[in-house]
Amino acid sequence: MAYPIIRDRRSFVRGTRTVDVLTAGNYALTVTIPVLRKVEHVIQYELYTNPTTDPGTPVNMVITKNVVGFTLMGVGAGTTITVQVLVLGT
Repeated sequence: MAYPIIRDRRSFVRGTRTVDVLTAGNYALTVTIPVLRKVEHVIQYELYTNPTTDPGTPVNMVITKNVVGFTLMGVGAGTTITVQVLVLGT
């Protein structure tokens, strides 16, 4: 898959991860972007749930090399969450 590359050789890339939540609570989630060595900035993140519910509030976002991590606060039990992040990196 080709990713858009801007003039200074950085790319915009989208990463996705799906997690099944069995019990209610707070969950630390990570999304790895394997085509990048380093994520410089998270442009946008989206949360999708099944069944449709409040996915919680993302807090404490951290970037380490090509991994974006954060905690979702107050996730309901029995929810499947799909996290999608759009990042800029090299």
